[in-house]
Amino acid sequence: MVSIIVATYNGQKYLLAQLISIAKQSYKNIEIIICDDASNDSTVEIIKEFAKSQANVSYFINETNIGVNKNFELGFLKAKGNFIAIADQDDIWLPNKIEEQMKLFIKDEILLTHTASALFRGNNLPTKSYQKITNPFQGNDVQKLLLRNSVSGHNIIFRKQLLQQIFPIPKNIYYDWWIVQTAACNGYIAASNKVLTYQRAHENNVTVKVRASKNQTEEEYQERIQALQNFLQLKNLTNTNKIFIEKTLQQFSTLVNNNFSKSLFRFLLDNRKVFFYYKKGILKYFSQKKAAKHLSNKT
Repeated sequence: MVSIIVATYNGQKYLLAQLISIAKQSYKNIEIIICDDASNDSTVEIIKEFAKSQANVSYFINETNIGVNKNFELGFLKAKGNFIAIADQDDIWLPNKIEEQMKLFIKDEILLTHTASALFRGNNLPTKSYQKITNPFQGNDVQKLLLRNSVSGHNIIFRKQLLQQIFPIPKNIYYDWWIVQTAACNGYIAASNKVLTYQRAHENNVTVKVRASKNQTEEEYQERIQALQNFLQLKNLTNTNKIFIEKTLQQFSTLVNNNFSKSLFRFLLDNRKVFFYYKKGILKYFSQKKAAKHLSNKT
């Protein structure tokens, strides 16, 4: 069985459409677990009404707001299935999402699978197929995921057994980044380029960000530092990966009191095939160089 975890907070505007898309999955052996983080709009009422019409839905309402990471942890602990899928409250799932994604678990060593998503705004769903312009992450190379998580939470399904290594999720890192790195540390990740999720872009979406500056902001810089520090605590982290993370942290520390670090830029460029593996195309070197420059500057 696949346990689908929906973490909600003030999602009244788009929640019902997402829940309906989940309920219409062609893969029927599912349960839907909704964890609401003390919403103060009509989200809870929507959840309760939806649950009345679905026998496989359970919901839990937090008395106080505990944050995204802890809310997902709560949902994971309630899961009864051997596989766990994550759902954002404002997306739309294609009917065959779970069915197609479960086909990727062809070996026991594969702990996590992910697929592609297409952005949309308002109620205008994409009307054509989209070709991914980046290489999807596959395998178990932890180093490739140190500076950027290219595996979004709303696209993943993972084996429940991975929870032993996932918990506790650090409070100062994106929950999906931590889960993906944990999977890479303890097994393998499989991917498909099929678009199976329509990701809604709107002003309150946590995962859809618009880059306002050509340089990374102080907030983005601190997020990367915190992520690197957290990754040193990953269970079953190899010594080789630990040394590389420490070296990466050391290089990023050269940017603490500077707006640009030549040393960091050279380090990122030398390791561009690791950090910027997702870039593809005949001009990927220039794209990788641009990404290295972006991370070597701080506003």
